[in-house]
Amino acid sequence: KETRYSHNQPPKMREVFGYKVKGVSDKAHKELQPEEVYKIFSENYLNVNAPMKILDIAYEKEQGLAEVSFTVERAGRFEKVHATGNGRLNAVSNGLKQVLGKDAFSFEDYSEHSMEGRSTARAAAYVSVKGKDERIYWGAGVDSDILAASVLALISAVNNMLKGQA
Repeated sequence: KETRYSHNQPPKMREVFGYKVKGVSDKAHKELQPEEVYKIFSENYLNVNAPMKILDIAYEKEQGLAEVSFTVERAGRFEKVHATGNGRLNAVSNGLKQVLGKDAFSFEDYSEHSMEGRSTARAAAYVSVKGKDERIYWGAGVDSDILAASVLALISAVNNMLKGQA
């Protein structure tokens, strides 16, 4: 069931996620425990690697542009991608648009944070994309490398778009 938002601003991830949690809670007729809430989050947003997965990613910088090469696995097929962008995450986004079509999505929102307070901390990143259907799709990524977390968040959002799951 699609949830409509009453304001003109695109929904933030916490709002969309809140509706998902409320739906599960209402259906179960109970208040959810923290581990149940986390399970909903991880199953719907965190490091979602289907129907598409990025493999073997490598970055370079040349003449002020970020270049990326990676392999996309989708439906048992593998496709090599090479793209450029104004930054590494933008280059990955442009590469995914080569695979899906240049108008498949637009990059809408990005945020990140450290999950712990030390130099070996894991990082979390959150990305939203807008699909051709004008809906906003969210993804989250967690990794010890912030760039890897960001790419995981982007591919999670794109996979949610491909599945039609905001």
